[in-house]
Amino acid sequence: MQAGSSQKVLLDQLYRDHHRSVLAYCLRRADREMAYDIAAEVFVVAVRRAEEIPPGDATLPWLYGTAFKVLSNQRRTAKRFRLLARRAAEITAESFPGPDVVVVRRSEYEQVAKALEQLPFLDREVLRLATWEELPRRQIAQILGISRSGVDKRITRALQRTRRRLNIPSPSANEISTHPPEGRSE
Repeated sequence: MQAGSSQKVLLDQLYRDHHRSVLAYCLRRADREMAYDIAAEVFVVAVRRAEEIPPGDATLPWLYGTAFKVLSNQRRTAKRFRLLARRAAEITAESFPGPDVVVVRRSEYEQVAKALEQLPFLDREVLRLATWEELPRRQIAQILGISRSGVDKRITRALQRTRRRLNIPSPSANEISTHPPEGRSE
């Protein structure tokens, strides 16, 4: 990105082009209030780090990566708060339905959501980026800072664990595609 008034124009365009996608990403991972805060923080970071924003097709994955980091920081902060509140015994923990439960109301989808919640955080995030955001695996690797083969392994492992939890038999060899799904073309 460039400096001065042209930078403001570029950042305004960045917001217009990508705010909806970034907010949708956040809404699928956090409650509504937190999602709006996280999305706003993503664009605050973008203003501070305008020179680092890659151009073209790499912009949205960069913003998703920033949202992932902001969300992770928010979760760590929330966890510390919960521990402190539990120790002080001043506040009882409340359970709010996650975005998966709110969006997906049919019982079979609720079962899938429960199975996904039992997966390790990064395995869940890999599946979400691959299915909800429809990102190619190379971009998922870039966002999460892991290798492409690491993404493949996490997807395979997460799908196997989810199938076991849902008592779904693994697909036979002739049901498995020889080319793993890639989301949008690379």
